[in-house]
Amino acid sequence: MNEQDMPQPLPPPLPSEPPQIEEDTSVMSMTDWLKSLLLAMIPIAGLVFLIMWAVDNTGNVNRRNYARAYFIVVGVMYAVTIVITTAIYFVMFVMFIMLGVAMVSFPELSIWYL
Repeated sequence: MNEQDMPQPLPPPLPSEPPQIEEDTSVMSMTDWLKSLLLAMIPIAGLVFLIMWAVDNTGNVNRRNYARAYFIVVGVMYAVTIVITTAIYFVMFVMFIMLGVAMVSFPELSIWYL
């Protein structure tokens, strides 16, 4: 038997489970929270920090959950603002149409009637 006829060794088996990522579950101190809140208040850099904290799997779990909750609350606030603003504009639009119809139908009631 020559070397070409010999069976080749099998590659090592793949791990059955992915390696576990170590999470930082330590409690954040008051100064850590103050630093996080102050960093989040900086206009553009704060948004970058919040995005980094929200997607980071190895950072502090408390800070990650805070960043995710912040984005959820801001998203809900934007949605509610859009709905309320749209409703107000719709009501104003209908009122102005009714006012225009009233002015055309009854010009003597208009203050601009000459």
